[in-house]
This record gives sequence, C-alpha cells and structure tokens, in this order.
Amino acid sequence: MKKMNNKGFSLVELIVVVLIMAIIAVALAPQVMKWVDNSRRSTDEDNYNEMIANAQVALTDKLAYAAVYATGTASVKYSIKTDNNGTKLYKGSTDVTATQATATDDLAKAMYAVSANWASIKAKVAITTAYQIDIYSDGSVRKTTNQPALNADLS
Repeated sequence: MKKMNNKGFSLVELIVVVLIMAIIAVALAPQVMKWVDNSRRSTDEDNYNEMIANAQVALTDKLAYAAVYATGTASVKYSIKTDNNGTKLYKGSTDVTATQATATDDLAKAMYAVSANWASIKAKVAITTAYQIDIYSDGSVRKTTNQPALNADLS
C-alpha cells in the first residue's frame, strides 16, 4: 500500500479556524459599530462647522450682507437646515436655495460663490430634526441645533 503524502488541512482544522474567526467577528461587531457611528457624527460636526464658516464668508459679500443686515434688534433672517436630504437656505419659511442657476437671493448667490456644493451636504446620522444654523439681522451666525454628542468610549 502506498503512503499518501497529503499536504493540506483537514476538514476539522478548517472548521475550527472558521469557528474561531466567527467568534472574533461577533465579539468585535459592537465596537466596530461604535466606531462607524462616531465617524458619522464627526463628519456631521465637521460639515456643521464648515457651513458656519461658509455662511460667515458669504456675509463678507456686500449684497449678501445688505440682504441680511437690519437696524434694531437682532432677529433671525435666514436659516440653514441640513438633514439626510441635503442642505437648504430659508428666508423665513421660503426656500431660497433652489439651484445655483436659479437662486435669486443675494445670500444664496454668495453661498454658492463660497462653495458650489454646500447644498449637497447631507447629515450622516439619522435624527428627528434638521441641524440648523441661524443668520441674524446683525450679521451674526449661530448654531441653533446641537449635534448629538460623540460616544466618549473609544476604547
């Protein structure tokens, strides 16, 4: 009888390796999901801060500032709202974003001049209300919706 010289893994060895990998995957899945959620929240926070900076830069345009500025008490003139459908600029309850070609509002034009893709920014984290930035009649720009806190446990 010839001796067979098999150079490979037995079925039992392969099953044991697959089983060990499955146990490791199950143990790590919750932690990986935390990392993904934190990444999404961090992206939203960065986008949120970028939108504030874009609005502040847009207000350096004379026409955009004139559209916002009013004497008297500081009241909300415009709102920028971001959700998972994108970002829109509102004057009161009127959407003045439209598209870059048809935006007739001076602040909307200035926003497109600063960043042509600002209206396409979407929120990554599913929430019940939009992230909102208000632009006041004194020219100040403020966050009015706080971002969900990042998960402090990053271990």
